[in-house]
Amino acid sequence: MQTDQHRAVFGHTATNGIFTCVLFWIGIAPVLAQAPEWSERDLAKSVHRAEQTFNAGEMSRAYGLFAHLVSVANDRAFLHYRFGATCTYTSQRLNEAKEHLEIARELGVLESEHEAGWHYYKGRLHHIQYEFSEAAVHFRTAIDLAGKNDHWLNDAKLRFGQCTNQIGFTKDAFVLEEKETLISHSEDFFRLYEFPISMGRLLVVPQQLLSKEDKKREFESQLHWLPGHRYAYYASYGKEGDTGLDIYRVAVNGSGEYGEPLKMPSPINGDFDDCSPICIPGNTNEIDRIFFSSSRPESIGGFDIFESQGDFTSDLVTTTHEEMAIQLPFEINSTADEHLYWDAKGIEQAWLTTNRNQDFEGREVWRFNRNWERAWPIALTFTLDKGALPGTLVISSSDGQTPVLQSILQSGESFSTILKQQSKLTIAWEGESGELSWSEVVEIPSHNQSVIASDPIIVSSPTKGTISAQLASIALVNQPELSWTYAAMNAKVCSGEFGEPLSDNEFANLYGNRLEEISIEKVLQAANQSSDDATVEQNTIPQWMLNAMLEAEILQDFNLIPQTITQARKEALAIQGQMEKTQCWDAPGSEMWKVKAAIERYGEPALAVLSDQTRSLRNQTAKHRDDWAQWTQKLEDYVQPVGSQSEDWMIMLAYFEAQVKSYNGAVVHAEDMYRRIDSHLQFERWLSETMPLEIPEFRDDLIRVLNSAPEVYQAMNQAATALGQQADPSRFLHPMQSGLWNAFTDSISELQTMDIYSLPGMEDSQAWFLRSGGIMEEIESIPDINERKSKGQQAIGLAWETYQAGAEQYERVIAESQMSPGAWWQSFGPRESNADESMQSNDYDGYEMFVKHDDPILEQAHLYQKELDNIRTGTKNQEAHRAHVKRAIAMRSTIANEMIALFGGESTRRDNRVKVATKKVSESNVPEEINHRTPVSESNPLATISSVETTVLAAEEEEENPAAETLPIALSTKQTTERIYTVQVGAFINQPDFKQEQTTDEAFVIEVSGKLTKYGIGRHADLTLALDHLDQIKKWSPDAFVRQIPNTVETTKKVSKNGNASDDSNPPAKENVKKAEPAARKKSSAKTPAKRDKTASSNVESTKNFRVRIVEYSGTLQPAEVASLLRLGNAVRLKTAKLTGKTVYFTENFTSIEGAQDALAVVLSQGFKQAEIEVTY
Repeated sequence: MQTDQHRAVFGHTATNGIFTCVLFWIGIAPVLAQAPEWSERDLAKSVHRAEQTFNAGEMSRAYGLFAHLVSVANDRAFLHYRFGATCTYTSQRLNEAKEHLEIARELGVLESEHEAGWHYYKGRLHHIQYEFSEAAVHFRTAIDLAGKNDHWLNDAKLRFGQCTNQIGFTKDAFVLEEKETLISHSEDFFRLYEFPISMGRLLVVPQQLLSKEDKKREFESQLHWLPGHRYAYYASYGKEGDTGLDIYRVAVNGSGEYGEPLKMPSPINGDFDDCSPICIPGNTNEIDRIFFSSSRPESIGGFDIFESQGDFTSDLVTTTHEEMAIQLPFEINSTADEHLYWDAKGIEQAWLTTNRNQDFEGREVWRFNRNWERAWPIALTFTLDKGALPGTLVISSSDGQTPVLQSILQSGESFSTILKQQSKLTIAWEGESGELSWSEVVEIPSHNQSVIASDPIIVSSPTKGTISAQLASIALVNQPELSWTYAAMNAKVCSGEFGEPLSDNEFANLYGNRLEEISIEKVLQAANQSSDDATVEQNTIPQWMLNAMLEAEILQDFNLIPQTITQARKEALAIQGQMEKTQCWDAPGSEMWKVKAAIERYGEPALAVLSDQTRSLRNQTAKHRDDWAQWTQKLEDYVQPVGSQSEDWMIMLAYFEAQVKSYNGAVVHAEDMYRRIDSHLQFERWLSETMPLEIPEFRDDLIRVLNSAPEVYQAMNQAATALGQQADPSRFLHPMQSGLWNAFTDSISELQTMDIYSLPGMEDSQAWFLRSGGIMEEIESIPDINERKSKGQQAIGLAWETYQAGAEQYERVIAESQMSPGAWWQSFGPRESNADESMQSNDYDGYEMFVKHDDPILEQAHLYQKELDNIRTGTKNQEAHRAHVKRAIAMRSTIANEMIALFGGESTRRDNRVKVATKKVSESNVPEEINHRTPVSESNPLATISSVETTVLAAEEEEENPAAETLPIALSTKQTTERIYTVQVGAFINQPDFKQEQTTDEAFVIEVSGKLTKYGIGRHADLTLALDHLDQIKKWSPDAFVRQIPNTVETTKKVSKNGNASDDSNPPAKENVKKAEPAARKKSSAKTPAKRDKTASSNVESTKNFRVRIVEYSGTLQPAEVASLLRLGNAVRLKTAKLTGKTVYFTENFTSIEGAQDALAVVLSQGFKQAEIEVTY
């Protein structure tokens, strides 16, 4: 059945995704356990516990217990026997049942006390699979061998009767157009039903209607109450319980009091269990109907739905058919259990509960169209082309996910089958080694009668064309004797499609009975009838036929020779080959379709080119078909008046008609090819509207998610299938987007177990994720599908950005843990990453720079290397390994932030400098601030020489002054907007020593950030001059780089070569100063900021900003608090500061008090009453 909708209600399970907010910065590390060795005593205890569970009917739990026991003691026949027996209680575990019952037999279970039980469960296995004859043999054997205490004996007798009583069951099958499937593991599944109040209500049977036998057996069921008629219908064991469950009717007065229950007459009640009644009252002058479930022998398995008609709403109950109830056909009934069937005239829907597709205690509640569609059979024969290599023909469901039939064929061999008309199937050919050669989705033609095909379908033929083309041109002949067998019904349950094989004799009998109505014209052989040409290729027209066309004035010029069907097929096959090469032959959503290929192919022009080619092929094929049809008509008009009945004219006419007939199939094939390409284009377009597919890195991560998140793959596959069938994919949008968002959220949560998003500099990532969660919550209330697409795309993009930011931190550490210490030190520090290795005179250039200035980052790098060693060596303790990785990530983040503070980045590229120097760059085009995440590229060379305007605050400073985000220091008393270039030589905690450096320029303070002071040399209005100056400074400071600064320095403190500050307006005389002793530098504390002249401090001008302090939390946030923050994140951008034992939430900074006041109003309106405005400097 085709599912249109899934939903979740009450305590039942459905497939809809529900928005779940994950507090991603709190995670739990996985716990790994290793199973201990089992002793015989432990095994016996476990077997006893599992056996108790099995005998109590808790099959889902028993399945898990015995599955584990089989894995630890796989040489015990009883364990395999019991595990296989457990699997027969669901149609979803039949392969396991077959496998383990067979293993039990091989291990000797038939020589034990469980021989009878083995035959009973083997019979159950065959029964579920509609193999009634085989099942009857095993049930008969089990009954003969059973003991009096075997609990399954009565069920074996019942099933034996059902398997031997199938003569009256109709072989007519119907297809249900499903509207909705609801899944339930609760006894209250009946509460999912929805129908008009006039049709009654389903309720739990009240206690006063339960008999002593009901209470003794702890039996509870449903009651169907008709308030308009004051009657209720229910099942009960009655006073004695000697006839099993029976159906009763009870009157209910206006006060809600129940009368005396009345047992319904035959054929509603019988000698077997009858239950789950639903009464449908008839309109005026119409009879009533009652539907109920029964396990009587007429049932094909378990409980089937039966119908009885009569007067059931009057004082006197009467039935119209007194002998037998009407058994509903397949697919209403199956070998599983069906309950609570309801339908009514005038209401185009019906309800049914079945357990055929669920594990053990699970049930499905179906709501579907009450106008069933007849499943008409068609008999087809597939023949492997002569000379073709052997292989396997596989017929599967339209999405290619589930096989229906398959057959191994040698060259010239045939395979006959019965399929359902108007069904879409995937037909594929696999080579002997199992590799796929080709596949196509075909639609079986419709005839609304049982029919057989007049000709076989040639498989793997280079001349016959596709299966679809052959099906379109094949002749169908009525065959009333053709009908389904139970094998087709089993295929429908297992695969979702009807299908069964036919033996050669069966097909020959069906074919022979209708032989007189089959006319097979072999007209294409007429081309070889020419006496002039000994052999004529199929793609040419015999010369005598062309001459005749001129004679009949059908053809005016030999230059206008028509194209034959063989030529058209060659063109189609060439285009088809390109489609297969591009992996767009298989329809989106089919089994052979590769979503990975579709994502990797995104943006390529191949699809557009193929679309044009298939459109042209479709138009040309239709034109040729029309030409041949016109010529045929002209030939008929010519022959009839002449009255010529010569063989040549008849062959020619038959040849023309054959071309028309074949072209009809070719037109269908060309149209199919165009639709295939168009469906791929539509899917690509739809997918790009729902997620940021234009980003290559996102596409890589999307493929990774699809491999690990089946719910996302399924939703995407269903959307692709819908588009391929020209249906609306909108209902799969939310499952796909929410599933993808959840997948990224899971990855973010896993990364947060290592506190990655709590690191300094990850505040933006936290804000992105909060914002994305708010958008996902907002989507549920948006009715417009296009807006939902856009919002979902935005949310997924933000979540992916968050994941990427965290993954970069993690992957960097993992990658560096694979490097040798020497290789890591070689890559450490600012370097010319594109420089030729042969030109690197020293592998430790960066290292020497740090040693030279005794920088604290050196000690951090050594500690980081120790953690990398721990990761490299590995550990069997997963928790310890995760702890090492966690510490390494934190250390690496700290090092990276300090590198940014020291040098403006972790590396510079030498080759970019040349490219910049060769072009004139206007100052107005130079960006004032370039984010450090901007990738280096030729299109943005300035990114490599621009500083990162990021302030790194130490954790101690944040705790002492949480309100201050940055402390920008102005170095001039006069501000201008002009920008200049300087060479930054470093950023230092202690006062640097430039005494021995060979430069005529004085170093000056660029800015102070926390404990770090950045120093520059030279001021240049032109970038080229700055780069030339950089070449001189790199001789003694290889890590120097060019950066932009505001030209705001009028009275600026300079640092002479001895490191002392001086006033720019009164430069000191140059003098030689002795180099400071190393011991003196060692005495200076690493936490002491660089000394500054008091005059410089007096000239500092602070910048005032405003922000809203929203709220602070301690410990883990509750769901309601998270939801509030998510909603607020939709309105204002949030930032966080982690202090000791608490987290504080702020808005972004505002330059005016008015902006902060507006933000405060929004915050207060969202319920954060303690919010207030803060001033920051």
